[in-house]
Amino acid sequence: MESLCRQIKKYGFFRCLSLFWAHVFCPRIRSLLYRIFYKFSYLGANVSIGKNVSLHAPNMSIGDNVTIAENCVFDGIGGTVTIGSHTSIANNTTIMAIKEITIGRKCFIAPRCFFVDFNHIFSDRNLYIKDQYDYGEEQRTAKSIIIEDDCWLGANVIVLKGVTIGRGSVVGAGSLVTKSIPPFSVAAGVPAKIKYTR
Repeated sequence: MESLCRQIKKYGFFRCLSLFWAHVFCPRIRSLLYRIFYKFSYLGANVSIGKNVSLHAPNMSIGDNVTIAENCVFDGIGGTVTIGSHTSIANNTTIMAIKEITIGRKCFIAPRCFFVDFNHIFSDRNLYIKDQYDYGEEQRTAKSIIIEDDCWLGANVIVLKGVTIGRGSVVGAGSLVTKSIPPFSVAAGVPAKIKYTR
């Protein structure tokens, strides 16, 4: 109670009220509305969902104490998206799953990361690439992405299909991950290469 009184004296009552509204009350209300209007496989307790988050993933499971920042896009185009407990996903991150994308417990995903578990078809030179869209073929060739527990992906990391990032690994900002990374590795680059082991 003393701490609250000090904060009110320092910042003023209305400033404290607006901070409480913006950082505590609104995310919980948003989470409650998402719980009502979206059908999740599982939605844990104390989930904080930021503004302008797009959730088009009916087979989505979110663990307890997960934070999803503003402007994230979760597009589970028939696939499953699983986010483990105590994971933070920063703003403008995109997840597109035809098959499966799993992010483990206590992971930190920095801003503007991109995960996609499929690739577009472009083999016929006589057709426009856009006209070669074949959901069935994309689904058949899709491969799961697994980010194990306790991983940190820096800003602007792109993770492509079939990749597993091992437990306790760190991926440097701006990396393109095309191959799996073993546990407790530090990787960076385009394409991402292992720099050393933690």
